[in-house]
Amino acid sequence: MALLHADQSAADRWRNYLGVVRGQATIVVGTRSAVLAPLSHLGVILVWDESSNLHDEPRAPYPNTRDVAALRAQTDHCALLLAGHSCSPRVAGWLSAGWLAGVQTPREQLRALCARVRAPGDSDIALQRDPLANRVRLPDLVMQTISSGLISGPVLVSVPRPGNLVRPCCAACRRPISCPRCHGPVKGRRLAGGSTELECSWCGHLIEGWSCANCGGTVVRSGVVGASTTAAELGRAFPSVLVVDSSADHIRTTVGDEPALVVATPGAEPRAPSGYAAAILLDAGQALARPGLDAVCQVLDHWFRVAALVRSGVEGGQLVIVGPPEDRAVQAVIRNDPVAWAGVEMAERAEAGFPPAAFAALIDGSAAAVGGADERLRGDLTDAGLEVGMAPGQVSVLGPVESGPVETGGPRASASQARLMIRADLGLSAQLVPMLRHLRSAHSLRGEGGPLRVRINPVGQL
Repeated sequence: MALLHADQSAADRWRNYLGVVRGQATIVVGTRSAVLAPLSHLGVILVWDESSNLHDEPRAPYPNTRDVAALRAQTDHCALLLAGHSCSPRVAGWLSAGWLAGVQTPREQLRALCARVRAPGDSDIALQRDPLANRVRLPDLVMQTISSGLISGPVLVSVPRPGNLVRPCCAACRRPISCPRCHGPVKGRRLAGGSTELECSWCGHLIEGWSCANCGGTVVRSGVVGASTTAAELGRAFPSVLVVDSSADHIRTTVGDEPALVVATPGAEPRAPSGYAAAILLDAGQALARPGLDAVCQVLDHWFRVAALVRSGVEGGQLVIVGPPEDRAVQAVIRNDPVAWAGVEMAERAEAGFPPAAFAALIDGSAAAVGGADERLRGDLTDAGLEVGMAPGQVSVLGPVESGPVETGGPRASASQARLMIRADLGLSAQLVPMLRHLRSAHSLRGEGGPLRVRINPVGQL
C-alpha cells in the first residue's frame, strides 16, 4: 500500500510514487491528487465523503476528485464507489440517470444505528411547552438534551463560526468596525483582563485605542456569536462541567468518554472513543442562509458528519438541530435521508438552469479583459450558429458586472474587477468548452487588458 498526501516529506512521497509506477503498490490511499495515481490494472476507485468541498481543487484547471474518478472509471474500465454520510446533487443526478446504482442501509436498521434527531418547536405540543423555541438561540430542548447527555458522556455543540469576536462592532450603536488605514474588515479577540485586540484582516494593522467614529463608544462586542462566546455561556450554565473549545486555530483531535461539553466549529470536531451522548447543531437557520449555490449542500454534509459522531439510538444518542423545522434540509436530517434531498435539489437546479444540471462558466478578471472576452465570445457564438438569450437551447451571457476580489482573504479588489457568467444546456457543453479554451489562449497570447480566469461549472463560486 502507498500513501500520497501533502503532509509527507518529498522523499517519502517520491518513494511511494515510484512504488506505484513500478507496480509494487496495489493500493493507493491519499488526498485529492491520489485519484491521478498511475496504477496499472485498476480495479476500483473509492472516493470517501464525495460531497465535501475539500475535494474541489483550488488550482487550475480546478478539478473535483469525484468528477476525475468518474472519468477515470470510464477510461480505465474499473469500478467506482462514491461513499459518505451525505449525497451531492451531482451524484443524485447520476443515480436518477441510472449511471450509478444506490447502495443504502435498510430503513429499519438505519433507525437503530443512528441517533434520534429532533428540532425545537417541531410540533404544536412542543410550541405549547416552549413558546419561545423558535426565537431563542438556546431553547429548553437544547438545555434538557445537554443535561441528560452529560450524565452518560460528552456532549458536542457545533457552532458554524469560530472565535469570540466575529465581525466586531460597537456595543453602543452596533456599527461594524473597519480599519482606519485601509477600511477593510476587522477581526478581534478578547485578552486576559478583559481587554480587546483588533486587527485588520487585509493589511494586518493593529488598532489601538479604538473609538467608534459614529457615537464615540469604546466598548467592542461581537456582531455574531461564535464558538468561544458559546463556550463561555455554556460554561456559566454548567459550572461543574469541563468545557472544551475546538476551533480552526486550536483544534482538539480527541476527547475522553467522561462528561464534558465540547464546543466546536465545522471540521474541528474531536472524536470520542464511544461516541457523543448527544450533539447540538446551533444556528442552523443562519448556516442555511449563507450565500452561494452549494452552501446548503456543504452545511448538510457537515450536519450528517456530526450525526455520525453521536451514539446510536439504541445507546440513547440524541441530536438536536436548532433551526426552522419546516426547512427541507432540516427535514432531511430528521428523516436521515440525504439522497432524497439531493434528488429534489438536482431537479430544482435543472428547472432553474444551474449546474450541475446545466452548463455554466465564469470568466473573472479586470474590467478591460472581461469586456474584451465578452465581445470575442459573442462573436464566436454567432459564428458557431448559437443564439444568445434566456430561452431553452440558447446561450445565456450574463454580465459583465463588477465583482469582488478574485482570491478571498486579500485586500479588496478595485472597481476594475469584473465577472461574466455563461449558462447553457448540457448538450451545448461540447461546443462551448473548446470555445472558452480558445478564448483563454487568445487572451494569453495577446497579453492585453490584465488577468483573465475561466472556470467551468464552478459550483462553489456561484
